[in-house]
Parts: sequence; structure tokens; C-alpha cells
Amino acid sequence: MRNGEPGAGADEPIPNPIVRVLPAGTMQGVAVEAHLDAAAATCFDAVSLRPRHLRAWTTEGPGRSLHRLAARLRELSLGVAELDPVVGWSDPRRWEESALSERILDELEMAATLGAVAVTALVAPGEAWEPGPGTEGLAALCAAAADRGLLVQVEPFGWSALGEVTEAAAAIREIGAPNAGVLVDTWHLDRRGGDAATLEALAVDEILGLQVSDGPAEPVGADLQEDCFVARTWPGDPAGELQPERVLAALVARGWSGPVSVEVFGDGSGDPVGRARRAAEALDAMLVAIGR
Repeated sequence: MRNGEPGAGADEPIPNPIVRVLPAGTMQGVAVEAHLDAAAATCFDAVSLRPRHLRAWTTEGPGRSLHRLAARLRELSLGVAELDPVVGWSDPRRWEESALSERILDELEMAATLGAVAVTALVAPGEAWEPGPGTEGLAALCAAAADRGLLVQVEPFGWSALGEVTEAAAAIREIGAPNAGVLVDTWHLDRRGGDAATLEALAVDEILGLQVSDGPAEPVGADLQEDCFVARTWPGDPAGELQPERVLAALVARGWSGPVSVEVFGDGSGDPVGRARRAAEALDAMLVAIGR
């Protein structure tokens, strides 16, 4: 039963809400307006959006602005869970004038204008990560985000120099930023040798969001990046062997709540509403299976 759904008994405790998010990765190649319309049509609570898509969108048509897009989101009763990704913050030794770049600050402004909850911070391929300079850069990013009312969720991933969830959490603890936490992608967690037990080293409030997908137990091919983009499957797919529902169930059992998205990369072909519906069905089946 979803939070606030009619029929809940007066004395029945209402669980903390899971925010259902239709992410940019799943809607890859889909126009911004079509992404929003598909999310609304399939009853998602929120979306994630990419900075580069928004920049392109504002320049491709007359009269487009982020303020108008924010108004459209309100019309559709959609939130923005995250602006994903923000990169280039992890090595201050490469910054000009010892400050965050104008591009990063612009992306934080974009997120604030759209009313986003968070930005997702990645250490992109080829970018350096070392605990000293890296935590300095992360602290600067978190401070700038806090000035704009934003959370920062650090997402470790398989071919990043910052690939371990526990390492990301340790960096966040070191800087002590109250607006920072980790975004856990179950696929990357598995490919780096982790599982639900790995997350027991983190407090539930250190985990700001969850991305889920299934896939083969063993990587497909020698290239982990290609494996990520071509071999992910929907949760519940008979070909899936990673069982991401175990991670979600373990977190919920500890009292966790927050944004959850099914991230299976698309190419923009086909019907956006149909793809969004497939994501919604996979996510809702997981929630039903764990009693949510």
C-alpha cells in the first residue's frame, strides 16, 4: 500500500515513502518533453535529468527556458530527484583560480531553478580521485550546493577512480557535509564485488538514493562499460541473475526510504510511454515483493 492510499487502517503505521523516479538513463535518447510526459502518464513521482540535455533543449527551440520547464513540471505534479551528472570537481589541482568551474556552478543553478532535490556527483573516466585533493573538491562542491539548497549524492561506478561505495561514504564522513550522501547503483555494487551486506557499513541516512537493474551474474565481454550499457536487464527479467530486490529489501528493513529508479539504458527508439511503463512495472513489482 502506498503512503496515503485510501484504505489504510487508522492504527496502521504508514511506511516512509519510496519516491518512484523515471531516470534519464532509462529514457536516453528521448526528448525532454517526451520524458516528462511519459513519466506523468505512468504515474512516476519524479524524474532525473541530465545537464547536457537541458542545455541542448534550451537552445533548440524559441522561448524555451528552465523557468518554463519548472512550470511544466509543476503542471504534471513531477519532482526532479536529481540533476545527473556533475563532474570535474574531484581534482582541485586542475581547477582554474582554485575555484569550481563556471560550468559546475551553472549546473548547480540549473538544478536549483528546476527545484531539484540533489545533484549526482561522479568522478568521470579519466578524472583523478585521491583522498586529500578529492575530499577538498567534494567539500567545495557540497558547500556550493548547500548555498542553493541542494543535496549532493556521490555515485561510485565500475570504471571510475572512485568506484567503491564504502570509499565514497568515508570521504563524505571526512568532510562532514550534512547535505552529502551516496547514490547506490545495485549493478555497479555487484560488479565491484559488493552486495546488500556491503551497505551495512553505511548508516541508512548516508544513502540518498538507489538505482536498480538486473543482469547476468558474469560480465558480458571484457569491457565493463559496454557490459553496463548493453547487458542490463529489467528487475524481474527471467534472464536476470543479480537480484537487486535483495538490496532494496535489506535497506527498507533498516528503515530506509528515498528515491528509487530502474536504470536500464535505452536508445530513444520505440514508444517513450511504453518504455516508462516497463520501468514502472518493474519497479512496482519489486515494491510489492518487499511489502511496499
